[in-house]
Amino acid sequence: MKVEFNNLDLDNLAFDATFIGDWNWEIKRRYQKAIVVFQAITRRESLFAMSGMNFERLSGRRKRHKKKSASKEYSVRLDRRWRIVMTFLGPLETESILILDVEDYH
Repeated sequence: MKVEFNNLDLDNLAFDATFIGDWNWEIKRRYQKAIVVFQAITRRESLFAMSGMNFERLSGRRKRHKKKSASKEYSVRLDRRWRIVMTFLGPLETESILILDVEDYH
């Protein structure tokens, strides 16, 4: 599946060997592994089978965002504290993932 990024920091975290931004090296490593998984799948339902990722649909508003997003947002777990927040774009046949943020859930 095609993976797109909401901002340059998220893109750099995935592909720049020296960039860690506001995160640590362990979160970077787990994030990069998740991006590889996202690129390998063909349908979002595949993420439900990967129980360690804890793929789930988010409800309500996220702390950092004042307006409720019109799109449906999902998350996968990087560890107990950090999650990747994403949404899906396009029709099911050619769906892509848009990474919105890597957020601290505590």
